[in-house]
Amino acid sequence: MQLTELIAQAPWREAVTYRKTWPHEYVLVKKDEQRALFDAVCARICAGEGLTGRFFSITPTYLFIADYKYWCLPACVRLTRILLGMMTKSSSTAPACI
Repeated sequence: MQLTELIAQAPWREAVTYRKTWPHEYVLVKKDEQRALFDAVCARICAGEGLTGRFFSITPTYLFIADYKYWCLPACVRLTRILLGMMTKSSSTAPACI
């Protein structure tokens, strides 16, 4: 399934606490059973398609698709960088965040 299809089918929920200050929606990987979506976003970020930005004291990597931007929590970004450092030259696929 393509990333855009995974995004369209995901059960996005509103971040009610940030409705007025930083409106956004999110999914929970385990609770919402969105592992495929999470892996697909992480793979694209690992492939170099993301852009690092600044959000208060953190620097998430954003993936822009159409009119939206997607990101992983900082722990995922750190883990992605660790996994990228562990990749061998013979590996043909980007690692997924876990």
